[in-house]
Amino acid sequence: MFTLLAQVDLSHAVTATQDIDINQLAHLSGGNPMMLLALGVVAALGGKKGWDWLKQRQEQQHEQKMAEIEAQKVSASTGHEQCVAKQQTLETQVSGLKGKIVDIENKAVSYQKESQEQIKQQQEALENIEEVVKKTKKKVKKLEELAEESEKKKGK
Repeated sequence: MFTLLAQVDLSHAVTATQDIDINQLAHLSGGNPMMLLALGVVAALGGKKGWDWLKQRQEQQHEQKMAEIEAQKVSASTGHEQCVAKQQTLETQVSGLKGKIVDIENKAVSYQKESQEQIKQQQEALENIEEVVKKTKKKVKKLEELAEESEKKKGK
């Protein structure tokens, strides 16, 4: 309703010394019954002085609302700064964990290489042992054949 009143300039239409003219108020209201009622109240309560008081009150309420909005912006920006700080902290922790994971992966790769080298060495050693066992079996077989031949010769 105050926004409707703000659209009407009563400073020249209604004054405290002037009698209330209902026709003039109806003309100023533009056919809006609520506006007519509001203009009648303003005229009855003091004309221009009443209008100025209502206008000043509306301006004060507007300023108060603007101050509340600014206060909310300040608190919202403070909350945002806290979020940014926490996010930076978490990003730092994540990057630290990524570094540790890379270190662990590098160690795992080096241990795997060492294990593969040891397995290769063990396989080579096993192959050498198998060769020695084959040679030993051949020697044992030759010795057995020689022993059989020598027994045959003795038995004849």
